[in-house]
Amino acid sequence: DTGEVSIPFWIKDLAEMWATQPLVTDKDFGRAIGYLIQHEVIKIPYTEPEGDSITNIPDWVKTNAEWWVTGKISDTEFTVALQYLIKKGIILVNLPTV
Repeated sequence: DTGEVSIPFWIKDLAEMWATQPLVTDKDFGRAIGYLIQHEVIKIPYTEPEGDSITNIPDWVKTNAEWWVTGKISDTEFTVALQYLIKKGIILVNLPTV
C-alpha cells in the first residue's frame, strides 16, 4: 500500500458483520465508516462529494468488503469503494480544512 491509506485491522470485523450478517445495516456501516474517517482512524486520500448522490450502498461495495476481509484485495483497493461512497453522499465526512 502507498502510505496514503491506513485502515486498522479491527475494521475488518465491522466490514465482515456488515457484508455477511444482518447485524449491521447499510446506514450503520456508512455512519461508522464516516465517523472513523472523520476522526482519522481510517486514513484515505481526501475525497470531495459530488453533486449527484445515491441513497443505498451498491451490492458491489459489499462484495469488495468481503474480498477485503478475506485478503483478496488490498486496503488501497478497498478504499476506492469508500471514496465512491463519499463521492455519492452515502458516507458523510466533515474533515477540517487546512
